[in-house]
Amino acid sequence: MAQRVKVIYDTGVILQAALHPTGPAGQTLRLLEHEKIEAFISGRIREEYADVLSRADIRAKNQYLTDERAQAVLEWLDERMTLVINPTRVIEYPRDPKDEPIVNLALTVRADYIVTRDRDLFDLGKSREFRLLFPYVQVLDPVEFVQTIDRIEQSEEMG
Repeated sequence: MAQRVKVIYDTGVILQAALHPTGPAGQTLRLLEHEKIEAFISGRIREEYADVLSRADIRAKNQYLTDERAQAVLEWLDERMTLVINPTRVIEYPRDPKDEPIVNLALTVRADYIVTRDRDLFDLGKSREFRLLFPYVQVLDPVEFVQTIDRIEQSEEMG
């Protein structure tokens, strides 16, 4: 890929990838592993990843997600994601304030994609006002994201 696309991962996708490494969310992380994309993280989002991966209710339903597994996932992400120290607060998102750090990080780094399964983020990405102000950001689910990267690679190969 000529220039790697910039990506922000929503917490739910990271959790899904940790629980099902071979599923669609896990496939998006393999793109990161193979350096086909560039992913960004902030300290606040990193804390949210750690929190979700350590929640007792999630662990109770998923015996596979041990302390060791959660720590390994976080360390893996730390090695591959670019840390943004103080993302700019570009917008407020009162509909779901917990999504605000994801959106603002995406806007700070001029990300091409937010990868999520969060309905609030999809709705924001489809809103006319957001599209007019930030046309460079697309909100995609993991399957759409992998397909999009595949299409980009194929078009570059065709030249």
